[in-house]
Amino acid sequence: METVHESHVYACINQNPCGSTKEYIIRIPYLNYVSGGVVHADTMAGGYEKNDPDLVRYMVDHFAEAIEWLKTIGVNLTGLSTSGGQSAKRTHTPEDGSAVGGYLVEHLVNALDERGVEITYNTKAVEIIMEDGAVTGVKAESDGEEILLNAKAVVLATGGFGANSEMVCKYIEELEGYVTTNHTGATGDGIIMAEALGADLVDIEQIQIHKI
Repeated sequence: METVHESHVYACINQNPCGSTKEYIIRIPYLNYVSGGVVHADTMAGGYEKNDPDLVRYMVDHFAEAIEWLKTIGVNLTGLSTSGGQSAKRTHTPEDGSAVGGYLVEHLVNALDERGVEITYNTKAVEIIMEDGAVTGVKAESDGEEILLNAKAVVLATGGFGANSEMVCKYIEELEGYVTTNHTGATGDGIIMAEALGADLVDIEQIQIHKI
């Protein structure tokens, strides 16, 4: 018998353009309908039991929150399908079967616009700024000019490095010459910037490939 758990998650969105600060605290109820045992077993098996079981358990116990939070900004992932390594339908997709990536981005951008969050396009972060042991901002480049963005905190959400063949081969030489379906921006910039500050990299050599 599956147990339905109800709880709440608190999301904080911080905006800091031009020195001003706005914070939004959102209380979101969520229901966890997914069999945690099945997801945990699938994930551990897919990682050949090399996964950190505590991290896998945390993901399994909390991922339903993300689905419920997305509903609050108009994202309804009511479609279910299976993907590689899954023993049950648990990949959430738009009901009409369209690609999930563009659908998510459209609604996330709309949510930021509604909250007055400024999005800077065609701007590349090149360095995380540290002062007295604390992160205070980011150096970026746009149209050949250097930009200094001051912030109370910096969130690295730059994705992986599948499109950076040099970086891939740094960790697994046998993958030289492999092609990728990753987007062109998956070049590991955030990882490189974090490493420059002394951040530890965990399981960085665990790269997933699909042979055709």
